[in-house]
Amino acid sequence: MKLLLPLLAITPTLLAATHDDDPKILDRVGPYRGPGFAPATRLAAIQAQGFGNTYAGLADGPGDRSIEFPRQGVELVSWLTAEELLPGNAGANDCWGYVTPGGKEIAIVGLFKGTAFVDLSDPSAPTVMEVIPGLGSLWRDIKTFGEYAYIVTEAEGGIQVVDLSQADSGVIAHVNTVTAGGVLDSHNVAIDVESGFLYRCGGSGRGIRVYDLNADPVNPPYVAAWNDRYVHDAQVVTYTSGPFAGRQIAYLCGGFNNGSSQTGLTVLDVTNKNKFEVRDQVYYPNPGYSHQAWLSPDRQHLYLDDELDEGGGNPTRTIVMDVSDIDDVQVLGSFSASSPAIGHNLYTRDQYIFEANYRSGLRVFDATDPTAPTEVAWFDTWPSDDRPNFNGLWSNYPYFPSGLVIGSDIEKGMFVWWVGDPEVTFDFPQGLPESFGTQGTTVTIQLNEAQPGDLAAGTERVWLDAGEGVLELIPVAQGGGLYTVDVPPLTCGAEVRWFVGARSSTGILWTSPPEAPYTSYRSYAADDVLVLFSDDMESDQGWTVGSAGDDATGGLWVRGNPKGTSAQPEDDHTPVGTRCWYTGVGVDDVDGQTSLVSPPMDLSAYSSPWLEIWTWFSNGDEIFKTPFDVLQIALSEDDGATWVTVDSSQPRGPEKGSWRLVTVPINQHVTLTDSVRIRIRARDGNLDNELEAAIDDVRIVQPLCGCDWQNYCVTSPHTAGPGAIMGASGSASLLASDLVLEASGAVPNQFGLFFYGPLATELPVGDGYLCIGGDTWRLPVVSTDGSGFTSFPLDLTQAPDPSATITIGSRWHFQFWFRDPTSPGAGFNFSDGLAVDFCP
Repeated sequence: MKLLLPLLAITPTLLAATHDDDPKILDRVGPYRGPGFAPATRLAAIQAQGFGNTYAGLADGPGDRSIEFPRQGVELVSWLTAEELLPGNAGANDCWGYVTPGGKEIAIVGLFKGTAFVDLSDPSAPTVMEVIPGLGSLWRDIKTFGEYAYIVTEAEGGIQVVDLSQADSGVIAHVNTVTAGGVLDSHNVAIDVESGFLYRCGGSGRGIRVYDLNADPVNPPYVAAWNDRYVHDAQVVTYTSGPFAGRQIAYLCGGFNNGSSQTGLTVLDVTNKNKFEVRDQVYYPNPGYSHQAWLSPDRQHLYLDDELDEGGGNPTRTIVMDVSDIDDVQVLGSFSASSPAIGHNLYTRDQYIFEANYRSGLRVFDATDPTAPTEVAWFDTWPSDDRPNFNGLWSNYPYFPSGLVIGSDIEKGMFVWWVGDPEVTFDFPQGLPESFGTQGTTVTIQLNEAQPGDLAAGTERVWLDAGEGVLELIPVAQGGGLYTVDVPPLTCGAEVRWFVGARSSTGILWTSPPEAPYTSYRSYAADDVLVLFSDDMESDQGWTVGSAGDDATGGLWVRGNPKGTSAQPEDDHTPVGTRCWYTGVGVDDVDGQTSLVSPPMDLSAYSSPWLEIWTWFSNGDEIFKTPFDVLQIALSEDDGATWVTVDSSQPRGPEKGSWRLVTVPINQHVTLTDSVRIRIRARDGNLDNELEAAIDDVRIVQPLCGCDWQNYCVTSPHTAGPGAIMGASGSASLLASDLVLEASGAVPNQFGLFFYGPLATELPVGDGYLCIGGDTWRLPVVSTDGSGFTSFPLDLTQAPDPSATITIGSRWHFQFWFRDPTSPGAGFNFSDGLAVDFCP
């Protein structure tokens, strides 16, 4: 069951503004109160303060935060919540945009208590320039003309006129409120930018009221009205060519009884303000409520969204009309979105239609075939469901020259998107490094542009924090989009958080991982990483369900393939795999507390192991994260007799849920014994939310430092015949004991042997050079294969002699001797030397 969410406080003004066609008041819930997403703003904070505690596990703390809005073909650039737009604000409504003479792009967002003007000069760090206060209302609409914005509302506020002429200097001013023209409430406002006339739409059951912006843009005089039908929304254009050149035509959505009766489209000729003329009245099949419509760029077609025709599971429907003849408009049919959410506001740009469809968010259609547009991209701002309720995305604005698209969401505020492929992406040809060496590491990065010139050259960076402050590293271009970056030596054993970023020519900060710096890659400052425990949950490794205090009646832990719900993941985390542990026994929804406990693990031989665990946690609630819902990770050093909580997470925002990596330095919480256990506990606090949890891909790793080897004593050519080359695989860790000595380039199919000693030298011996001085110890005889290669796994626990024991921190030198019957000299030869530094 879902938690009953509290309604907003409803003011008398808001109540007076409600009407039959807008039942939005019935679906009101509180606005989202968590943080939004502004990568460049977050980056500035990280550069000043560091990444913070990487294992805090707090919803609003410095730990990783995933922004997993479902999406396809749409990238999240930034997001300012309603609270960030205006503290204490109860939500957002409509939006529009403006471009200053200097080229600054400004988003204009209607709020419950006013109108916000947001500077998008840095799209990844939008800033609120000004908020023009207004009477409280769920309905507010804005349009621009020249250097002014005009704001109307259902709350009887008249027309607020805002001067944008000084916006390049940061000055935005409310200069007038127009009260002429009768009642002061309006549902919407339309402006014919070619003719310079403003049209107030709706309000108190009315049609349109007309104002002349040419006469005085600050105090436009009232000109005329048309009230034959209620008008909910409108687009008004002046035809400049074709058979209707010079005619000013208004496409009006509405009907009688506040638009709920005989709902449809009125084509009204408003050229003569003293004599309006209905050119056509259009109805379409199965109407619910004619809400809003917009012309195709060539003005041959019109797309209309009906706000009340999606009930009963019907998909979002958009009506298609042929308006090439305004006296004989033809209904050609309709097209559907992939969900049953309510269609609300749509706009056209180029061959695309951008629809704000409430709970299914932004939907983008390709109208290359104008009669049968196809859905090509989307971004869901209400991930938990696509029901036909009045929540989620109210409107969008796709006309900024940069290509940015903004959206206004009732509960969540303002989104900034990039529709299409990311302008800049990153690959790692050598893979993501699991560790950065204590002597320094070079990382190779491939940077890709969607189109040549998309990258703002010189903005490429790597940001890295190993707990001693943030390093900003500049990659060096190697050609062909390939870069290398030198990471300096780091303190052994630290967790390293890092990400890559670059700006595009549009000013967007593109990063890898895509949601950085709210999340980051994680590596270790180490020469190698030893895996002590690994469980991808594909097989049973001994986890048990149940612990003291558990009382869940449903949603107990189970290992299997999860089934996607509004709160549960569709897939496990393992790239190749299907199973994880998730809360799915009985009723899927967790009701109470349920625990999952690992088998005991022997960590007594290790010094500083880390726990890595991928978790999923969602309470399925679109707005609130409550203190009663929690996913806890605890450790025990005494086989479960006592427990220490090391991570306590609450749902991290409005997302459905997402896989999140939690890392914990185990030795900072418990003693490393032979019976360490992990406990995962999901609790819903008896609030009966739709709470789900999952875990996958658990590892315990030990960073290893001082593990390294390098070749030395390389003399070429040798005194006679071929000389072999030493190599190795595995690690120089005594704990791992997996070092394999290798030699290549020796004489094929001949016997030889590896030997080692504590000193390095370089002396001519036989047909080559002896590279080991002092005492030496031989290892068993081996044979080369047909290519002259051989290897020997070194058992670090068994030395040939007690005086040759390999210990932590020691350096030993290895070499290969082999027979060479074809040599004219001594008949044997050597490889070069390999110096190995051993670590834990």
